[in-house]
Amino acid sequence: MRLFPLVLAGFLGVSTFAYSANEKKPAVGRGGNDDVDLAGTVYSDPEVVKSMLGYDPGRELVIVDIKVSPRTDKALQISPDDFTLLSHKDGQRSSAFSPSQLAGKDAMVLKQGRSATAGMYGDQNGPTWSGPFGTRRIGKDPAGKAQMEGAEKGGADPKAATSDKENPLLAILKTKGLPDTESIQPVTGFLYFPIDGKVKGKELSIIYKGPAGRIVMEFHDPEAKKK
Repeated sequence: MRLFPLVLAGFLGVSTFAYSANEKKPAVGRGGNDDVDLAGTVYSDPEVVKSMLGYDPGRELVIVDIKVSPRTDKALQISPDDFTLLSHKDGQRSSAFSPSQLAGKDAMVLKQGRSATAGMYGDQNGPTWSGPFGTRRIGKDPAGKAQMEGAEKGGADPKAATSDKENPLLAILKTKGLPDTESIQPVTGFLYFPIDGKVKGKELSIIYKGPAGRIVMEFHDPEAKKK
């Protein structure tokens, strides 16, 4: 079994956003098992998110700067689809969105769903799509993907495109985003999670569910353990 060290200082090397001594540092998290190590920094402040992208995303967005480090002798399939963000504040739950879902020509306006009956790490929450036949939930399961595909083909209310030019935000999101790839080496990148309302990093956690199993990674104030 090949081990890769998890470097938390300077964290992921993807984002270069600097915090002064007077600014509160973003919440961090780490988790793992025998097959993979995860480490991440979460950014939920709108101004910080805008600064990190160098562009206004035009919606409420949480960014998780994540590092995925395989611990096996074989390459691990890594994808943004493996990750879900959970808010402990109000039960909101969001799958990681692709750049095209956020800034493509057919980008949809999605509202994050909540469920009072689902468990903390249940699968009942997710984004919803409002169309002519009511509101439908879009999940990560095959049925949810079918809903998304159907919404993109017709009957949806996509953001109106003002021209045929590509949204400049799309290229930024693609460049900085966590790639969908197979690797034996650590992979870093941004995960993008649409969310409603203001949330704090320490109120969030990430659920990983992929080829390496299932991991819940909680975020916490990096200064908390020093006290």
